[in-house]
Amino acid sequence: MYADKLPPHDINAEEAALGSVLIDDARWSDVAAVLTSPMFYREQHRVIYDAMAALTKANRAVDQITLAHQLDAKLEGVGGPAYLAHLINAVDTPLHARHYAGIVYRHYQQRETIRLASELANKGYSGDDWTPTMQSLLNLQSRSDVGGPKSAVALSDMYMDEVTDWIHGDSPGGLKTGYIDLDRKLGGMVAGQVYVVAGITGGGKTRFAQGVTLNVAREGTPVLYASLEMAELSLIQRWLAIMAGVEPKRITMSMTTDSERAALMDAWEEFQGLPIYIDDTTSLSVPEIQARVHQIKEVGMVVVDYLALVKSSGRGSAYEKMTEKATDVANMARSLNVPVLELAQINRSPSDRAVKRPTITDLKDSGQVENDAGAVMLLYYHPKYVTSYYMDEKPELENVLEVLVGKNRFGDEGAVSLFYDDSTGRIGNLKR
Repeated sequence: MYADKLPPHDINAEEAALGSVLIDDARWSDVAAVLTSPMFYREQHRVIYDAMAALTKANRAVDQITLAHQLDAKLEGVGGPAYLAHLINAVDTPLHARHYAGIVYRHYQQRETIRLASELANKGYSGDDWTPTMQSLLNLQSRSDVGGPKSAVALSDMYMDEVTDWIHGDSPGGLKTGYIDLDRKLGGMVAGQVYVVAGITGGGKTRFAQGVTLNVAREGTPVLYASLEMAELSLIQRWLAIMAGVEPKRITMSMTTDSERAALMDAWEEFQGLPIYIDDTTSLSVPEIQARVHQIKEVGMVVVDYLALVKSSGRGSAYEKMTEKATDVANMARSLNVPVLELAQINRSPSDRAVKRPTITDLKDSGQVENDAGAVMLLYYHPKYVTSYYMDEKPELENVLEVLVGKNRFGDEGAVSLFYDDSTGRIGNLKR
């Protein structure tokens, strides 16, 4: 169907980008910030671009005469002096060089999309590993055509509205978790950042993530929940238990009362209208999670439950694999420009210490987990660490989940206490 079509390109934009540099070589930085020579469709333009790059690297001026000398034996192959003159005449104003380069890049992006999609299809037929191709495709789609350094003037034009909001105190802040004290400490979850939620096995990580997901979705923001450990039906049961205030085991064992069944029905009706998307595929890689987001499109938050089960390239030590996965998740957050809630495991070592509360150093095979995170939250639920006798002496601790913010790029560190009903999984704000 497409065999008789030429690949996407714009020769006029290519000529204008190169001609802008010939008129004013100060425009080279505008063009080079966006393009490399393989991005040009026409071969002669690639040769001319490389010659311009060589002149610039040698700190020599770029104009029609110096370029002709630099091209030397290649000059006739690109059209001779007449074509260089044509490039100059093809430009309305060199001030738009970056815009011309952006048009060239977008057509290159289309051509690469076609090539990678074809490669992906071939690997699908052959059974070869398609993960690197998928990652290349996702990286291509997420890359801006205006990369490179930007001046203060350009940045002020781009972010005028955001900065004005900051100055006047009208900034909406990050996405709210729904937990008031935690949102005050975090400033909400900032787009493009990773928020690590770490805890021991059974320490409430999934319940916390489900609570945040529920709160975010109730405000109308779509959430992708990538569950690499728990099946989607089990997750749904847990959400209904949280929403209805019913113990999950009572649902499983058909021991619910009339009032509980009515509450569950109300919860189910609400759940069906929430923008929550669940993918319980095991051993998902980060590119595969990112591909799911592109399928849904308007996702405002991603949950990865949990990091250790994310598929890696399979090379290196446990530390190196964790580093690879953490970095990939951080890159995904930036690429999608949404906050990512990333669940991670901590060692059992806090249980053996006099001071039970976990610290960042307890993160298991942490690799780059801490470094790549905008914030690290460590969950501390007292009954998981202390003796029953101690709990008898401190009954007020039975419904407290501490969120220990051990790292926070956008605010203060410290502890936040939340209400926690371990029997139903419900997490909420403590009464003041």
